[in-house]
This record gives sequence, C-alpha cells and structure tokens, in this order.
Amino acid sequence: MAYYRWNWLQSNYPAIGNHVNSSTIRIGICDASYAWTGYAPVYGGAYTNGSDARIKKDITDCPYGLSTVLSMKPCKYTMIQDDSIHIGFIAQELKQVCPIPVSGDPNSPLHPETGLPPDPMGIDLSSLTAVLCKAIQEQNAMITALQTQIQDARCYC
Repeated sequence: MAYYRWNWLQSNYPAIGNHVNSSTIRIGICDASYAWTGYAPVYGGAYTNGSDARIKKDITDCPYGLSTVLSMKPCKYTMIQDDSIHIGFIAQELKQVCPIPVSGDPNSPLHPETGLPPDPMGIDLSSLTAVLCKAIQEQNAMITALQTQIQDARCYC
C-alpha cells in the first residue's frame, strides 16, 4: 500500500467526496497561487472485467492464435520519463498483428515541450490472455495429432 498526502490551503473549492478523514478521496480545484499537497492510501488488487454472457453480443471464436503469438515481438525497454526498465510489447508493432487490444493513434501529435505523446498508445494486456489461450489450444491439437501418428507408427512396426 502506498500513501499520498494532500492538504489544500484555500477553502471554497468544489470537491467530490467528503473531507472527513484520510480514508476518503477528495477531488478539488485550488487557486494556483496556493500550495497544496495530498494524502490518500492507495490499495492494489485484482481488477475484474465484466465477462457475463448476458452483457455481450456477436460472440465468435477468437480470430487470433498461434500464428499471431509467433508474430508478436516481446521486448525489454526503458521508459523515457523515469528510466524504469520493463518487458512487454510496443503498441505500434502489436497493432500490426493483433489490433483489437491496442488503443490510441500512432500518428497523434507530440507535445511541443516534452516531445512525448500527450495521449500515448496503450495495450489491454488482459485481452492477450484469450490469444495465448487459443495458441495453447492450437499447439495442443498439434501435439495430440503427432502423438497419434507416433502411436500408429509403433503399432505398424
């Protein structure tokens, strides 16, 4: 759990939430001439996507599988803003082989001062689970077929 602390030094600002204790979150606007800091506990946990069949339509088999996975290019990279090292995918590259989980415009203009995109492309990594599952199913079908061929070849010897 991480804690962030804030404290507005000016009153009469609009806010959402109750300003009663550190367990609430308040969103407000403060005059730029006043200093402010914040404080709120941040908890991590599982995020659950809605997956109930009753909230979906046009359900079909996933069109992406083993050939898509083999075309993906996992990489190691360093983030420009904080030099943190990560592993993952490049959105522009993934969009070429599996566009559905990729969001954002690869041609959006860059911020004139930072040279970075103000609204960078992103990847819904949870959607890739279905692609990986389909790839495993396809590989399993290949393995089963090969096992059958091996068994048949042994029987004929």
